[in-house]
Amino acid sequence: MPLNAKLRSMDHEIAQLNMTTRDLRTIIGSLEARVVSLEGGKPVSPCPEGEKEAASDTDVNLPGSDEEKEDAQKELITAEHIKEYEAKMAKHPIIAKTSVLFDVMPRSSKTDLDKMLACVRSISMDGLHWGANERESVAFGIEKMKLMCTVEDDKVSIEDLQKRMMGFKEFVQSVEVVAMNKI
Repeated sequence: MPLNAKLRSMDHEIAQLNMTTRDLRTIIGSLEARVVSLEGGKPVSPCPEGEKEAASDTDVNLPGSDEEKEDAQKELITAEHIKEYEAKMAKHPIIAKTSVLFDVMPRSSKTDLDKMLACVRSISMDGLHWGANERESVAFGIEKMKLMCTVEDDKVSIEDLQKRMMGFKEFVQSVEVVAMNKI
């Protein structure tokens, strides 16, 4: 976070420097025009008399040239886009989520999986959203329940959720995390 703040402040400083540079170019341009008018319409050369032949038009980069103006405009537009993006992200922050797939084993082969599922899904926490479920045959007529959920990482602990599921001792024998994917 400190690096992001430093980058933002540097971007702000760069935008201010660009604006100051643009203002200085405007002032220099108006001063050049004033000097030309005071000299009687003769353009003022940036080179002394002896160096005029050595300098060419491509070597001289006068303040306020078209390329510099375009670069300054591009930088200003980029700074505006960055500010808009930061404002948008401030309104809608990114929330870290994880998709979790659990294997829930019933207490015995006679356990009603629908009741077990209803009990497990009765767990309600801020940041917890239950998803799909599926029965899967294990062996000898025993079935387990595969259960998917999405949790917000800052609000829900997966270990705490497992403990709460294990709290239904008459239905649940064990709960294992099969897969976790960051969203």
